[in-house]
Amino acid sequence: MIAILKKDIYERLVKLHLQNKRPIFFEELLLPNSTRITVIRAFLCLLFLGFELKAKLFQDVDQGRITLLPIRDNEEEFLGGLEKVIKKKLLDGVPTEGSVSITEIEDDDV
Repeated sequence: MIAILKKDIYERLVKLHLQNKRPIFFEELLLPNSTRITVIRAFLCLLFLGFELKAKLFQDVDQGRITLLPIRDNEEEFLGGLEKVIKKKLLDGVPTEGSVSITEIEDDDV
């Protein structure tokens, strides 16, 4: 769930940045009527994006506004990686009892 939300937050950040041609404020990424838990999840996603070098986060003062800039690459591998893994799993078919295994995401999938 968090991976999908992180992808959605990143897509929203990129879209807003392209539209506005300026850094984006954290509150601009939130949907209207967001619950407290939704805001916290969005914030955690931003921390992950910052750690993964997908976004730059700025805050001038403690408890000040959080400003964001997306870090994009030419291939946008982050946006396509999740879909590749899902498609591969769907092609493998529905798992049966006893056939489920945990696998690592290959470098090609990311």
